Amino acid sequence: MGSSVRVAAVGDIMVKRAEPESMFEPAAPVLQAADITFGNCESAYSTRGSRNPAVMGEVCAHPSNIKGLAYAGFNVMSLANNHFLDAGYDALFDTINGLRDCGIGTCGAGANIMEAREPAIIDSSLGSLRRRRSPDVRRSLFTRSISRYTSNNRDRIPRS
Repeated sequence: MGSSVRVAAVGDIMVKRAEPESMFEPAAPVLQAADITFGNCESAYSTRGSRNPAVMGEVCAHPSNIKGLAYAGFNVMSLANNHFLDAGYDALFDTINGLRDCGIGTCGAGANIMEAREPAIIDSSLGSLRRRRSPDVRRSLFTRSISRYTSNNRDRIPRS
């Protein structure tokens, strides 16, 4: 018989509380038992950044909240969504670095389109597992968000 892979996948996640682990207490046993636990990172986690003038609000929390995601067992977070530039590029890169520092792979956003298309690779007892969105979906999400952010801030685009 072949090996099986247990996947836990959830939708939008934003953790913003004094004790971030407490958010996941009821679900942690299920999430921690999976080989791959995937979620959509609906918030930036940073103390830096600037509000994106193209959006009505800002979805950003203190980076200490990432420990709640790690506690819950997440090992992949997608950043390909409508909020990943709410607090600007500094906050996006802080979020990517903070997630990776906690052992959580990222996909769907990066410093350029090539990084945004990179899959998250999870090492497990079953070998390396990849989680990747369709390149066309990712390109669409990345391009739309960049163009929305840059429409009023063309001078703020990092050049690579």
